[in-house]
Amino acid sequence: MKILIVTQYFWPETFLINSLATELQKKGHSVTVLTGLPNYPQGQYFENYGLFKGPWTESFQGVQILRVPILNRGNGFFQLALNYISFVISATIIGLFRAPKNTDVIFCFGVSPVTLCLPAIFIKWLTNKKLVFWIQDLWPESVSAVGAVKSKKIISLLDLLVLFIYKNCDHILMQSKAFANSISKYNTKNVPLSYVPNWADPFIQTESPKWVADLPVDKFKIGFAGNIGLAQDMKTILAAAEILKSLTDIVWVIAGDGSDKKWLDEQILSRNLQNSVMTVGRKAYSEMLPFFKSCDLLLVSLTDEPIFALTVPSKVQAYMSASKPILASIVGEGARIVKEANAGETCAPENPNELATTVLKLKNMSDNQRNDLGLNGRKYFEKFFERTVVIDQIEEILKNNIENIK
Repeated sequence: MKILIVTQYFWPETFLINSLATELQKKGHSVTVLTGLPNYPQGQYFENYGLFKGPWTESFQGVQILRVPILNRGNGFFQLALNYISFVISATIIGLFRAPKNTDVIFCFGVSPVTLCLPAIFIKWLTNKKLVFWIQDLWPESVSAVGAVKSKKIISLLDLLVLFIYKNCDHILMQSKAFANSISKYNTKNVPLSYVPNWADPFIQTESPKWVADLPVDKFKIGFAGNIGLAQDMKTILAAAEILKSLTDIVWVIAGDGSDKKWLDEQILSRNLQNSVMTVGRKAYSEMLPFFKSCDLLLVSLTDEPIFALTVPSKVQAYMSASKPILASIVGEGARIVKEANAGETCAPENPNELATTVLKLKNMSDNQRNDLGLNGRKYFEKFFERTVVIDQIEEILKNNIENIK
């Protein structure tokens, strides 16, 4: 197959789509990726990339990358909106000229914003090929959930946009079974819908980097990895840390970056939590397994918004693959999976007292009990979330969409 992937985010940014593209290439398919300039999550262009210098064509493990100029995310809502808009404009105009005309099928990776699917639709019209859209974030629910958009008029416009996008897809994939009801409201053409979960890329066993080796060995470590923003509910984590502050053998270790990272560091100082909460910044994926292994449990948290009850945070799969017990301060589909797998404990989001109590419950377990929870998660991961299983499913869907167009 000749596959065109349209995604605003791609290598060297760390997203699931990277391994999907390279694995399909390894299977003998010809994969081309239409994407922007890497600037996520810091908001600044990565080293050796720039608005006026590109590079506009690259190769990554055999995958051809076609880049288009976009404004970086910067800081603040206005700059972020310009980042989204610039990708739609650039990828549409430039993509219509640069995208291979002999593409067999188009695949769009649907993280936020949903507008990133618009260039894929225009290219579909030009090439008369089918479009498969893998939804990672539900819109407009995602923007209203974090308070980014409160205007009813704008939400109504987003409703129309989502209707338009779904109408112009040929197959919709959803990363969570709980997405089905929401998608169905906008899927007026009854486009085929399939559940395709996320996976966690395999970890490569490496020696512990210095920053992991320097973590306190005599403390009960609660690890958190990933984006640090409004959705991740850092306020509740800090409040729970304050509740447990007197227990000096507990430390929360937060690895990641995002819009709330600066605020988090300031709060740690102002609340005098330096001995209870550590931030170590954004680290390479290759360094995550040693970090996870060094922790006693791993935390996933989201604010108490209806949209987040429908999602499965990707770190759930990553934590499971590392065979570590999970503390899930979430509700809905993600919590259901953790419970079904018997991979850890869950508690209500935005509830510091319950989070602190659940930490103590896991801490008071024996090492063997916590190890069993981690192994349960690993077994569940291998059955449902292993990379080759999911990619084989996507490959089959892509093949079927080529056959059905003839």
